[in-house]
Amino acid sequence: MGKETNYINLFRNYREVLRQYSSPLMDAKRDAAMGIFEKRGFPKPGDEAYRQFPLDNLLEIDYGMNLYRMSTPAHPAKVFRCEVPSLSTQLFFVVNDVYYPDYKPHHLPEGVLYGSIDKILRDYPELMAPYYGRLSEQSDDAFAA
Repeated sequence: MGKETNYINLFRNYREVLRQYSSPLMDAKRDAAMGIFEKRGFPKPGDEAYRQFPLDNLLEIDYGMNLYRMSTPAHPAKVFRCEVPSLSTQLFFVVNDVYYPDYKPHHLPEGVLYGSIDKILRDYPELMAPYYGRLSEQSDDAFAA
């Protein structure tokens, strides 16, 4: 369990940081998911559901960690624009792994929510609870958990 050990240790060492920077709804599933991961580990080459998936190649990449949710200095609205005449657009950005909150939309239609997944889960937990985690339920598949 070489690669798994690295992820397990990262989780244990930064568990409180993860809790601090996550909505309670998002955080509630983490401990159970880690328990499944500790038992099962990453899919093995013979696992049918992952036999065409180059998991080893993807796990070799150092993606870095932004556990403290630090934003990157960027001005995406200056870089990305829609210049189609008479076309109404709304631009929202994720810069690296952080939702870029500087732009605030005006006059959104009723019922349209604006924000990162974490912000929406914090601000509207009663609305999101029935849906969060339904497509990828915790199961014996450690990768999905």
